[in-house]
Amino acid sequence: MRQIGFLVLGAVIGLVVGAVWIGPERAGDLADEDVAAINAALESYTQDFEANDWATFVTHYAEDAVDMPPNAPSLQGTEAIREMIESWPTVTAFSTTVDEIDGSREVAFLRGGYTFSAILEGMAEPVTDTGKFVHIWRRQPDGSWLIAVEIWNSDSPPPPVPGGPGG
Repeated sequence: MRQIGFLVLGAVIGLVVGAVWIGPERAGDLADEDVAAINAALESYTQDFEANDWATFVTHYAEDAVDMPPNAPSLQGTEAIREMIESWPTVTAFSTTVDEIDGSREVAFLRGGYTFSAILEGMAEPVTDTGKFVHIWRRQPDGSWLIAVEIWNSDSPPPPVPGGPGG
């Protein structure tokens, strides 16, 4: 009977040690090289956006990426994302900040902010907006990182609805 007690105690200790040992490696253990690679990819993404280089910009997304812009349906795939951004006004400035980045060997998330300016039709001066975004990045077979999911929105309140409150 005493041997069974030691066997059960040993099994419990093994499970606890195993969970502590394996757990952190499975989630939240993004290597420094991966953080650097994602930050470099975000910098390139930012430069391509500011340059209005949409053909290169969409190469930062996985082929099956999902983009969730504010006040619009989700888009899936680089072609749909490219069509959306090609309809935008001319971007004159764009910058991003990284507030948090973490993940595991194959998937990472990035939370940050953005500021951009664009010249809207009929306006002489650029309009500036600030907001926030979340990216989910997925490691590709070649080791590179691409955006798999993106959601973003403005910090500014939406314009009033004509005929509605404030409109």
